[in-house]
Amino acid sequence: MREDQFIKLSQAGENVQIEYKTCYEQISDSLYETVCSFLNHSGGHILVGVKDNGEIAGVNPDKATTCRGISLPPSRIRICSCPVPTSHRKY
Repeated sequence: MREDQFIKLSQAGENVQIEYKTCYEQISDSLYETVCSFLNHSGGHILVGVKDNGEIAGVNPDKATTCRGISLPPSRIRICSCPVPTSHRKY
């Protein structure tokens, strides 16, 4: 996903096809719950590194490979993360 697409989805607000997950340091259990929910519905986008209010917090670049390692069967779900450089972190 391109950066502009990621930003647009983060500004759209959560709905039945867009879910935000902070997951700064590790994958949360709620991410897996969202995957199951999306699999049982119509699919959607899970944006990792985005707070519930749509603010992009990013994912620790050292931990970002964990997010990429999530294996899903072919589906209509897309998990996207946004690593943030150290200079832009809010933590």
